Amino acid sequence: MPVAELSESLKKRVLASQKSEITEHIIYKRLARRAKDPHNKEILNKISVDELAHFNFWKEYTNEDVKPDMFKIRKYLFISWLLGLTFGIKLMEREEGEMQISYEEIVDSIPEAKHILEEEHLHERQLIELLKEKGLWDTYSMLCSARLNSHILKGQITDQDICNRVEKV
Repeated sequence: MPVAELSESLKKRVLASQKSEITEHIIYKRLARRAKDPHNKEILNKISVDELAHFNFWKEYTNEDVKPDMFKIRKYLFISWLLGLTFGIKLMEREEGEMQISYEEIVDSIPEAKHILEEEHLHERQLIELLKEKGLWDTYSMLCSARLNSHILKGQITDQDICNRVEKV
């Protein structure tokens, strides 16, 4: 689809996706350099390569070269350095989950982008396995539980909200 055929709102979402992909490419590449475990290094490098391919895919539609979000790169690299790879990756995954929703909307207009959505789901599974392998999943779960308890105590989430959410699962 040539750039002229993209609606203004679709072009904005594609440009946002393109920026996200180049940003994540750099983050995963740098995290891979820091990784000590060869298996983790391999997974992070593979994801980095895929993110660059996604960036180039979107560039075909926008005909624009977007710059990475340097603040986001520094933020996640610092968090990963300070709190550990697992914590940094998990925070990134939360944000990437939001981007997948955008991809699902884009796929309606650009069906060729379906492979990117599938690869993003694969990355999520690979990263979850990486976290499970390290035995850090329980630590992350505890952090989530503590955060949930904090929201409950502040009245931001009720017991009924939790019950409704559990029933959906």
